[in-house]
Formats: sequence, structure tokens, C-alpha cells
Amino acid sequence: MVTQQRKDNPKAVVTCRITINSEREEFSLGYQVEPEKFDSKSQTIAGRTAEVVEINKHIMHVRAELVRHYNALREKGVTVTSAVLLNAYKGIAREKKTILQVADYHNERFKEKVAGEKRSGDTLKKWCTTRDKIAAFIKHEFKLPDLPLDKIDYPFAEDFFDYLTLKDGLSDNTAMKYLKNTKQMMKLAVKGNGSNPARSRTMCVPTSTRTATFSISTS
Repeated sequence: MVTQQRKDNPKAVVTCRITINSEREEFSLGYQVEPEKFDSKSQTIAGRTAEVVEINKHIMHVRAELVRHYNALREKGVTVTSAVLLNAYKGIAREKKTILQVADYHNERFKEKVAGEKRSGDTLKKWCTTRDKIAAFIKHEFKLPDLPLDKIDYPFAEDFFDYLTLKDGLSDNTAMKYLKNTKQMMKLAVKGNGSNPARSRTMCVPTSTRTATFSISTS
């Protein structure tokens, strides 16, 4: 978009607006142009001067980078909001731990205990199976390879139980054992990062695909 700064300044600032599910974030691209030169249809600046060519190349670059970051975040299982995408674009995104990362960390530690003859190999196999069950559930329920820890809430446990009993065909008792194992892994995560358990339990789990728009338009 282009936004007018002052009445005594005939030029307007070229600004990028990120819109994801009606949530917006905006940032300046660092250029000023005459508002009438802005083409809202192509979202570029009209003209063939060296400055216009430079601005339009930068607009295309920014749009391509936003798309790249958006796709990368989705592949990691991150719930992408306008703010999250903007932070990723600016290089200040904070990586969040995921449930499978915690499971892998737990199992690696347990493997060391088995090597030191402090735990049994059979028990390790059960922990590894728990990890595989969680991964299969996330892929089935969320269509994602992994899930951030802050997206784990009460419905997650209930949905996981239903998946194990209805989709995987396990008995209620067996399914509960996997849930208890998962809960123990989550306690390890809370202990490790100082998170508030109550806060972690109230996070919402995304179940729908988000839509994103990266636009340069008049306001």
C-alpha cells in the first residue's frame, strides 16, 4: 500500500501489509512515491525510471521472501499469524520446542540409562513406541509432521485417546498407558523450560488451514 505522510509532502510511503485470517501487520519498504503512480491491480509502481524498476524489484523480492518464510513455518508445524510471519521475515522469530523433540530428548536420555544398566531395554521400546504413536496421531489429526508444545491442551489428550482406541484399535487400558507416558514427557518439557503447566494446558490447537495474503495496496 502507499500511505500519505504529511499534507505538505506529495509523496507517500510504500508499505507492505500482511493479512492472515483478518489479522494484519504492516511495515515500510523504505521508498516514497507519488500515490497516483501506484497500480493497485499489479501492486507495483507504474513507470520505467531506474527508481521505479528498483522499487518494483524490491516489492517482488519482499513478496517472495514472505511466501518462503510462510511455507517454511508451515512445514515446521508452526501456527502462522501475521506477527509470527513478520518476525520470521525480520529474522527475529523464536524457535519453539515441539512435542516430538521432547519425546526424542526423553528417549535419548533413557537410552543412556539402559546403556548404564539403570533401565531395561524393554521399557525403552515402550517409550519409543509412545513416540511413534504421538507422531502418527499428529500426522492424522493435524496433517503436520510435528506440533509446538504451546499447542498442547486438554482436547489433545482426549483426541489422542480417541485416536488410539478408535483408529489404532487399542484397548482403553493400553491407550491410557500411552497417555500417561506422553504426560510424563510433557512434565520433562515443563521442568526443562520453566513453563507454567496451567498455561500450557489452556493453549488452543489449530485444526484449520490458515490463509495468507501479502499485499501492496492503496489505503
